[in-house]
Amino acid sequence: MIALLWLGIGSFYFLRTLLAENNKLGCCQALQQMHGLVKLMLRGNVIEKLKFDNASLYQLQVLDVSSNRIQAIGILNGIPKLQELNLDNNNIEIIQIEQPITTLRILKLNYNRLHGFNGLLFPNLKILYLDKNRLVRISALSSMRHLDALSLRDQGGQQLQANMKYLKDTRKLYLSGMPIKQLNNVIHFNNLEYLELCSGQLEELPHDFALQVPQLRILYLSHNYLKHIGPLQHHRRLQKLILIDNRFEKLGGLLETLRTLPRLHVLDIRRNPINWKMYDEILYTGIVKSKKGRMHPLCHYLGPEYDTTWISRDASYFQALPKHWQRRRNMYRALCITETSQKLEIFDNIPITTEELALATTIVNEYVVNQPQL
Repeated sequence: MIALLWLGIGSFYFLRTLLAENNKLGCCQALQQMHGLVKLMLRGNVIEKLKFDNASLYQLQVLDVSSNRIQAIGILNGIPKLQELNLDNNNIEIIQIEQPITTLRILKLNYNRLHGFNGLLFPNLKILYLDKNRLVRISALSSMRHLDALSLRDQGGQQLQANMKYLKDTRKLYLSGMPIKQLNNVIHFNNLEYLELCSGQLEELPHDFALQVPQLRILYLSHNYLKHIGPLQHHRRLQKLILIDNRFEKLGGLLETLRTLPRLHVLDIRRNPINWKMYDEILYTGIVKSKKGRMHPLCHYLGPEYDTTWISRDASYFQALPKHWQRRRNMYRALCITETSQKLEIFDNIPITTEELALATTIVNEYVVNQPQL
């Protein structure tokens, strides 16, 4: 019955949206003459070829063929108004498009097998996701002048060749899992607002980092080898700073920088030598539930933020600590809370309550009073 219905579905000329997810469709040939179709969702099937050269999908704007078995991107001339294409979780090794797709704004190619990517084919992209491929080269970045967000996470340890200077107008960059080591030749972004550079083997930041990313609001630098963040001093717009699992050993040096960040709302420096064993273990969840109740894969580097049980687990962990370790943790949190921005709302993944703020002030004042006078 399903096969018979599928063979005749092309007659629904005025259908605008078609959802055929999680079936066993091996091709989409029967859909290619549905002139009025605007949105086509074919996620979770067994499609192996993506080719629309003879199609008449004149109104199609959104095409989702993620989680199929596609090995190559073929000609898409039959979709002249395509704006969003999702090809996540396929087996794509090559892009065989002959002419640039000038209408495309969003392209998702996460979890594929690409070794190269040519920006000339997608000159008007605003969002490009290429996580979990095998990229060694991205050419013609200069052709994608409208790119607003670029994600290149986890390319299997490959040294990626890409001239990042052409991304100076990009607002969001996701570069975690790439062995960058040094940022001196990478950061040249005056409009960048979001930067994710976890697990990049970073040992230090460029001395003029704050000047090179003046609009930065959110910065992820977890799982690196940083010992200080002095180059962030006096950054006027930074609101969220995540530094989990680095090598910060001296709280004084860290506070010297943090107190110069006036708009900092969220700070997380768990799993560093300065607070080792003070908190419960961090678990990295791999999925997250959307507002509509659907489960979606979650980037590993963002996992700690979505561990919804951590706060309750940590509360139990704190109660089980020896008294002197409880006092040590309270002092640590008190110093960090009172010495950083008055706008700080969440510290080490724990919301700062009015009660904790008052306690922190009391702890620090008592500490100052009890210090020996010189």
